[in-house]
Amino acid sequence: MGSGVSKSQQTRPVIGYSEDGNTSDAQVPYYTKREEYNSTGATATSKLNENGPTLSAVVMSAKNMAALKKKEKEEARENILLEHPELADAMDSVREYLQEISNKRDDDVTRKNMNYNTRQTLDQIYSLYFDCEEQEHKRILGDQLSQYNAGQICTDYLKVLSEDGINTPTKGYDADCLYTVRSVCWNYSDASLEFAAELGRTGSFSIFIADIVSFKSQLDDDFIRRTIIEPSIAILHNCAKAPGSKKYFTIANALDAIIPYTNVTYQELKMVAMMTLSYIIEEKDNDKISADGSMIEFILMYLKESINGIDHKYEGFSAHEIVSGIMHLASNDDNKLKIVKQGVLPLLVELLQDGNDAEKKICAKTVWVLSFKDENKPLIQEQENMMELLKELAGKSGKAKDAAAGALWVLANVERLEKKRSKNENEEENKALESKSSENAEVENNQQQPANDKTRGHVMISYQWGCQKLMLRVKDRLTKMNYRVWIDVESMGGSTLQAMAEAVENSAAVLICMSPKYKDSPNCRTEGEYAYKLGKPLIPIRIEAGYDPDGWLGALQGAKFWVDFSNLVAFEVMFSRLIKELGDKGKGDAQDLQLSPSQASRVIAKVPPRLLERRKPVNNWTKEDVLNWATKNQIQSRKVKSLNGESIVFLSSIKLSAPEFFYKYASEKLGITELPDLISLCRGLERLEL
Repeated sequence: MGSGVSKSQQTRPVIGYSEDGNTSDAQVPYYTKREEYNSTGATATSKLNENGPTLSAVVMSAKNMAALKKKEKEEARENILLEHPELADAMDSVREYLQEISNKRDDDVTRKNMNYNTRQTLDQIYSLYFDCEEQEHKRILGDQLSQYNAGQICTDYLKVLSEDGINTPTKGYDADCLYTVRSVCWNYSDASLEFAAELGRTGSFSIFIADIVSFKSQLDDDFIRRTIIEPSIAILHNCAKAPGSKKYFTIANALDAIIPYTNVTYQELKMVAMMTLSYIIEEKDNDKISADGSMIEFILMYLKESINGIDHKYEGFSAHEIVSGIMHLASNDDNKLKIVKQGVLPLLVELLQDGNDAEKKICAKTVWVLSFKDENKPLIQEQENMMELLKELAGKSGKAKDAAAGALWVLANVERLEKKRSKNENEEENKALESKSSENAEVENNQQQPANDKTRGHVMISYQWGCQKLMLRVKDRLTKMNYRVWIDVESMGGSTLQAMAEAVENSAAVLICMSPKYKDSPNCRTEGEYAYKLGKPLIPIRIEAGYDPDGWLGALQGAKFWVDFSNLVAFEVMFSRLIKELGDKGKGDAQDLQLSPSQASRVIAKVPPRLLERRKPVNNWTKEDVLNWATKNQIQSRKVKSLNGESIVFLSSIKLSAPEFFYKYASEKLGITELPDLISLCRGLERLEL
């Protein structure tokens, strides 16, 4: 939720501490994502040339590109810090504060309370948020908190002080400490997606959800609502926007806890609950929130009011974040037509025409998502000024260019699809006739001609960027076995949709890397559905453990069995299965290292020799290899150094799939209790070439 108050209105709440650690004058600070409450208690408002050069000559290394983007991000941050030394000072303070808290946390957890100094230190971290005038500065500070495991620290204290959500205090010192922790979580989860994501990984959701369930009956108690319920739901809303967070909401059974708040009389709280659900609802549960359309109607009312409001805001919600929620709600196909029929299109047109760059981008992306519903296409095409605005945005540089081009592709590419379908059918018929004729033809001099079918086409990897490292590993293994591989290593945008289409059209098989992020990505859906409609052989690849695709992605999978790459320990077994599924599709002869310019514009099938440095697989590491790796990454734990390669791979796997267990295991079994040691271990695992 964006802040609804202007800078001139903001006043930072000040906590007065008495000697016993309680707030003086029974003054309870209302820490909020909105940054404060007013006096009434209400919130203040790359291409191949014509000669077909070898692939290794035109490859862009994904690793080099990732390193370049990381370097650019770091340089941008350094420039900000140079221009704003006060921000650099704040970051130094954050490091010191978190180290102080970490040194005392174990004792606090043992005693099941928060010491007075820690409470003051957390309040200082909270206060630093208000010292940042620019939103980007707040994001940098929030990212810094995440880097030093502040999310884990907050979660630990939430659990200790509330007895794991079973007995949350409403009065006294422990209750005041919880206000402080919630305040840090609320503000920084709004500023930083990295911090929001860490709150999910560390298990905090169960506490916030327990609180909104336990205190629902006390909703009309102004104190309870403002200090416990509203912060808890708002934090959940902020975290719902973080990539990869949906699974943690599922684990915490968040849906049934939040849905009752969509019917409360407190309008703003009702809106926060609805927007949170828009990010976390699964296809199978969609009927729980959209049966009568009232939720969509309420959200569209907020959007209309925000468009008419100052700075495109209404009761603290910006038009941008409302449209973003609508887009995520539309990810479920059952909602697409309802959203259009209830009048979203004129509102999107208004923002496409008069909004800022960010608003235009999210609106164009929302139109793209809505366009996947066939019944919506004529309604969108007939909406006054819609197509003209999309064409205008797609034709000029800007944030909305790629999204507008994507929407136009889905809306206006029927003719291309039909031509390609017809061409494919004719090719199949001709191939069948040629095969029949060749059965009766003599082979001159008993010499067989090279089989063109074997080298025709390539294996296309369709994936969402979150699994790029894994897919590049798959790509490398395939190319070593002479498969021709097409994989996008840049951000595939509207300007390269032509390249995507050609890659699909010229593919012999398409690997569909299934995950929640893939399902929610309009880019990925455009690729996947185009391949499906062209009748290309699809091989489902499971990326996330336990993920069972539904909706359009489930339909794409059909009755096919996936190749499960969600467990790195089983990589070799699964890769063998992938090869069995592929057969000769996309496989070329050893000397076949070229593709025609019509086949792709972003191809990685061979990597320059300097990038193909042979490394021993981590799974095969000896204890000596592990020791060298631990030393290089400054990992001090003797128990880590005694592990073998297979254990290291498994440790890396559970860090992603079961973070709570990972951190608990690291502390209790590996003896890693200090923050610097935990940081070294995590960074070492992230640098592994698995």
